[in-house]
Amino acid sequence: MLFFGPTDDLIVVRFSYILLKKRVGPVVLEDCRGRVEIFLSQKGENRMKIAIALSAIGILLLTFLAVYLIKDIRRHSIHMIK
Repeated sequence: MLFFGPTDDLIVVRFSYILLKKRVGPVVLEDCRGRVEIFLSQKGENRMKIAIALSAIGILLLTFLAVYLIKDIRRHSIHMIK
C-alpha cells in the first residue's frame, strides 16, 4: 500500500508536466527561462533568504504532517484495542 501512493503522485506530476508543456506557448516558456537565468545569476543575500525561507516552510510542513500522522495512528490504535 505504501508503494502505490507515491507512484500515483509521480504519474500525475509527469502527465501534468507534459500537458502544461504542450499548452504553454513558446513565448511564455522563453520568458520563464529568462527569469530563471536572471534569478540564478544573482548572487548574494536574496537567494540565501529565499532558500532559508523555503527550507523553513518545508520543515514546518513536515513537522505538522508528522504530528498529524502520530495523532492519527494513536487514534486508530485506541479504536482497534476496544
